[in-house]
Amino acid sequence: MTELKDEIKKNKEEKRRKREEREKKKKENILRSGTKLQVISNPKTIKKIAKTKERKLLQPVPEHLINKNRRKRNNNDDE
Repeated sequence: MTELKDEIKKNKEEKRRKREEREKKKKENILRSGTKLQVISNPKTIKKIAKTKERKLLQPVPEHLINKNRRKRNNNDDE
């Protein structure tokens, strides 16, 4: 009986670990692609989005990623 319980626990841990890895990869891909990144500086807009179904789209993004995207755009504009 305890062997069965241990096996179930191991399976659950493995599933959780795999799910966390999938979520992490998904977040990294979204951040890397830059397709969903947009700076919202207006606090009223942030509050409105937070109240809607689109609140999942609101995520804090590290500054270095935002600055990296801006630099790419500026370099493309100069050429």
